[in-house]
Amino acid sequence: MFKTTPLRKKRSSFQLLVLQKNRHYRKLQTLLSQPMIDLEDLRSEAWYGVPMADPQIRVIVWKLLLGYLSPNQELWASSESRKREDYEE
Repeated sequence: MFKTTPLRKKRSSFQLLVLQKNRHYRKLQTLLSQPMIDLEDLRSEAWYGVPMADPQIRVIVWKLLLGYLSPNQELWASSESRKREDYEE
């Protein structure tokens, strides 16, 4: 007689990879939703890759890691406009 297991327990390696990537993506979204971003947490999470599926998150993560943006989100708009003005000069 065959022993059956519920389908939810049988996951392929592809399914596990998708689940891990989804958790990773949600973690990045959570980190970026904070008013003050913890750069150490962001750096350690970005070590596993920044999803290409969402280019907006990718751009923000790289700007933060390179020091172009402040970890304080309240300063982003003024900082970017100032940097654009500096570039135009």
